Amino acid sequence: MRSRTGSAQILLHGIRHGSRGGMYVAGVSMLIAVVSILIKTSGY
Repeated sequence: MRSRTGSAQILLHGIRHGSRGGMYVAGVSMLIAVVSILIKTSGY
């Protein structure tokens, strides 16, 4: 829960700034979220 809210804050921060770095951070956080979901569904 805590990590999910943290990644959401990072995503919002990136959108707010609208910089290339922010876009990169948003992409990375999205990737981490997808990976965590895959790990949960696979059962590891």
